[in-house]
Amino acid sequence: MPRPSSIVFAIACALTTILPSTSFAQDMLSASLNTVRITDPKKGWGHGVRIDANHILTAAHVVDESAEGTQFTLLDTSARDAGLAMVEKIGHRKLVDLALLRITKDDFNTEVSAPLKVCKDNVKPGTPLFVFYENRGQHTHASADQPQWHLGVESATMTEAFFSHGVSGAAVFDVEKNCLAGIVSQQRLTNSDTAEQCLTDTVNKKPLLKACSLLIGTVFVPALDIGTFLGQEQF
Repeated sequence: MPRPSSIVFAIACALTTILPSTSFAQDMLSASLNTVRITDPKKGWGHGVRIDANHILTAAHVVDESAEGTQFTLLDTSARDAGLAMVEKIGHRKLVDLALLRITKDDFNTEVSAPLKVCKDNVKPGTPLFVFYENRGQHTHASADQPQWHLGVESATMTEAFFSHGVSGAAVFDVEKNCLAGIVSQQRLTNSDTAEQCLTDTVNKKPLLKACSLLIGTVFVPALDIGTFLGQEQF
């Protein structure tokens, strides 16, 4: 098996320093190696994560505008060709923003030793999270803004960090429980009536974002929705 790149070693060192246990750091390193970039040359790109040897989980909106039967190009965290994949199952981007891809050509430099563990419950506000994308990762926390309730328990569906569009489909990991807590879906500003204008002004480099006083975060599809979506496909 080829040696991991220096980028992967850097991730490993960072994780070993900031995470609570060696075994957890190893699991997070494994997850980083299973992070992929999904590309359709005609439509753009996003991210995904290998959940077992044959499947990748991503956001529906990363792949739902591509033609049926499209073979998506996969790149690993070092931007090397990692194979091809096709849509096997897909949700609606506004309802369940998830898609399951089947790997049709496997050129990965690493093997999946076990299926990726999905959290049994949705994370609570304040939970430490880690998001992998491209050749890096970022620590954040589950936001207390716009929570959901499941069986009377408050749960979060947003990160406190604001991620760019290309991070859609990336894995959100629960640092405390060592499991997949979500899949990055979309950016969110708390005041939907003015969000579009605020983003427009920001893109145009007008310093109005602070004046908007909006809490910015990134919405993710939570663990319970992932489990329901995967159903019998969860090996």
